[in-house]
Amino acid sequence: MSTKKESKETISYSPTSSISAEQRHSVERALDETRDNITKSIDEAKKEIPRNTQVINDYQEHTLQASKEIADSYLESQKEIVNAFQSIFAPYIENGYKKYWYKWTSPATISEIYAKNSK
Repeated sequence: MSTKKESKETISYSPTSSISAEQRHSVERALDETRDNITKSIDEAKKEIPRNTQVINDYQEHTLQASKEIADSYLESQKEIVNAFQSIFAPYIENGYKKYWYKWTSPATISEIYAKNSK
């Protein structure tokens, strides 16, 4: 009787082993398709590299240009501030300078002396 059960079990295992072979084949096919899809995606990404590089370069150039404009604007405003303070405080500084130093060492006085002597 045990031989009959073994033969029945062998028959019953036969379809399951063919199902597992089919499952194995399906899994292998799915993994192969996945590998192909990954390869296609990588190839497409490689094609996009020059465009992405150009976008990054454009962004960097725009950033550098904006930084240059900011620096130029800042330096120009500093020039204007210095000129404004010099024009406002120059007479006061020169008067104080005249009080404590000889008049002939003043840049304006030196210019006047030079102009008078060169005529």
